[in-house]
Amino acid sequence: MKEYELIYRRPASAWLESLPLGNGRIGAMVFGDPLHERIALNEDTLWSGYAKNNNEEERYPYYERARDLILQGNNFAAQKILDENFTGEWNESYMPLGDMRLDFQHRGEICNYQRKLHLNSGVMNVSYTVEGVLFERECFISFLDNILVLKLSSARPQTNCDISFTSLLKHSTKCSEEKLYIEGQCPSHAEPNYVDCKEHIFYSEKEQEQGISFCGIVAVENKDGTVLYEKNRICLRNCSQAVLYFSVKSNFERYDIRPKPLARAYLNIPTSILQFIVQFR
Repeated sequence: MKEYELIYRRPASAWLESLPLGNGRIGAMVFGDPLHERIALNEDTLWSGYAKNNNEEERYPYYERARDLILQGNNFAAQKILDENFTGEWNESYMPLGDMRLDFQHRGEICNYQRKLHLNSGVMNVSYTVEGVLFERECFISFLDNILVLKLSSARPQTNCDISFTSLLKHSTKCSEEKLYIEGQCPSHAEPNYVDCKEHIFYSEKEQEQGISFCGIVAVENKDGTVLYEKNRICLRNCSQAVLYFSVKSNFERYDIRPKPLARAYLNIPTSILQFIVQFR
């Protein structure tokens, strides 16, 4: 089979220049910056809003009046009735999950930079050298296991980076049990940014109006070097190979069912992560 690749000689400077990965549930846009990597993530059930019935039966007579006017050929009058009496609140909005950040500690000049996306396999690669040492990254999202895998490697044990997570949504991050947890919530309502209003993003205090909650987790397996777990970040020191493993889950069930409280989404690693990658490739 012929191989198809997208190849670039510089990192992405904007979201539309980053390379997309996904499995139908988890999506990622990888920027490929050698010093400050950004992986913009989303999950397909994260929307603003909460379970409710927006049908308003008292508006039905306006529909009948508009229909009669249309049959009489008076389309403008029908449109006016519908605009004034037959429109409800704005639809809810899709929410971005957040960004995984990797800040690397390279002290030399970045040379021989390349990033590419293998269209046949859905694997994204970044490679470059610093003072003659080759650094590589390999990233994909597994459909079967619903995880994002990011492999970091260097020709010498010189991979040093801090891993953290940020989000525009209400969230918190914390290292616990040698993992980084991300817990957050979508807003109860989000108005479109082109609507003139006082508050575009709204979080309700009422229990029945709580938005969708989510929990993400980052785990690391290192071949050598040291992994440090600080308050809200994971630090890799002097590694030649390490693998990051990201999973996320929300409490969404159905559009008309109020979600239940969400417990932490613990990872299910079938075997050693390094062995898993070998089997995948």
